[in-house]
Amino acid sequence: RRPSASEALKHGWLQGAQTSAAPGLVGAVPRSVFEDLANFQASSRLKKAVLKLLAKEVDEARLSPLREQFQALDFDQDGFLTHEELLLGVQRSPGCEDLTPSDLALLMPPGSGHRFTCTEFVAAWLARQGFSHGELLNAYRRIDMRNEERITLEAVAQVLQPGSSSDLEAFRE
Repeated sequence: RRPSASEALKHGWLQGAQTSAAPGLVGAVPRSVFEDLANFQASSRLKKAVLKLLAKEVDEARLSPLREQFQALDFDQDGFLTHEELLLGVQRSPGCEDLTPSDLALLMPPGSGHRFTCTEFVAAWLARQGFSHGELLNAYRRIDMRNEERITLEAVAQVLQPGSSSDLEAFRE
């Protein structure tokens, strides 16, 4: 007999996955994560968009630890980091004791409604870490869809905002 969804959720394998983190370290991440997010937030819209595109080209071996850090901060596991979750993460992370709620407000103003996705989280980290030759080449190929061996503003806009030519002006700034 096949278990129901509620029975499956009660299975030890799934229950163990939810409690695998060490107590007291849930949500603890290095200070550099918060610094990377602050730098990402201060970037231009074009830079953010290109970094998010590049984040989709990252090798799985590099991506796995970042996903774990993201999930450590995503307390409600909804796939987004809110201001409140980042504040909790700061409070639980060693080396972040001097960061204040006002520092965090620069990163993400309370009540702004902004939430970081995992892709933005990865993009923020990559801005500091850099990219491999293969990752850059894959991103270049995604943008140069017509194999013109050059990247135009229109091609970037098409890749970053498919179906929306009105956003082209945003990339000209």
